[in-house]
Amino acid sequence: AKTAIFQISVANMPLVISTLTFDTMNAKALDDRLRCLKIIGSFIRKEPTLLFSHIHSVVEAVVKTLDPNVPHMRETMLQSATSILHDLVKTYPSVDFSSSAQKLAVGTLEGASVVYDLRTATRSVVLEGHVGPVSVLAFSP
Repeated sequence: AKTAIFQISVANMPLVISTLTFDTMNAKALDDRLRCLKIIGSFIRKEPTLLFSHIHSVVEAVVKTLDPNVPHMRETMLQSATSILHDLVKTYPSVDFSSSAQKLAVGTLEGASVVYDLRTATRSVVLEGHVGPVSVLAFSP
């Protein structure tokens, strides 16, 4: 099944990633959400260039699984979501994490930098005004 998904993604990555992110946020069964995260993790590790244009939507979906207002979901998804976020930070220079503030930042192709508060699973701030894609960002120590 993974091989088929990878083959489809080469032909139509927007369709694949929109389906995976939608199901990550909306599937009724948490096991289905976990499976989506597992597939996304495979893309990050094995085909990071395919995912490059979709990093922001992946981050948005993963952060939503950590919503503290749905404690059972957060508890179930925490390990997989943390692993995905770690892989994103390791793989893409446009994603960074501040462990002291528990914030995750992602640069977009549209020129915005979006900062998420992982404690509340919400967007903390959107920084706009950069001309061109934000290809690298980092938190200041």
